[in-house]
Amino acid sequence: MSQTHKVQGPPWGATGKVAGSPQYEIVVTASEIIGPRGCGVVKLGDEFSVVGPRLKVDPLKMKGEICIPALHSIFHTIQTMRHGVEFNWSDRPDRCFQCCPDPDGLVVFELKRGKMLEM
Repeated sequence: MSQTHKVQGPPWGATGKVAGSPQYEIVVTASEIIGPRGCGVVKLGDEFSVVGPRLKVDPLKMKGEICIPALHSIFHTIQTMRHGVEFNWSDRPDRCFQCCPDPDGLVVFELKRGKMLEM
């Protein structure tokens, strides 16, 4: 039986579960693209999911691609949410927003916690 504990240290108020807790699917959607040139890689509305340790891409939901800097910028949040951590600064504990570092075509990603995975 897993217990819920506050994660100590991060200033943004994350709360989560100890090792051995359930894992969740995370759905990532490009919800906004801001900047003078847009983005030449990610397309608005592109969606992929993370199921366990795997990136799942449905070609019907992903018209563009995901670049390494964007994936790197959202990776830690994906990993944290996969393990049940909730952010108390988010308006909903099952989602948050994260953006890529490109100032000319900044992509805002919505990360949503999906179903619990059978492990």
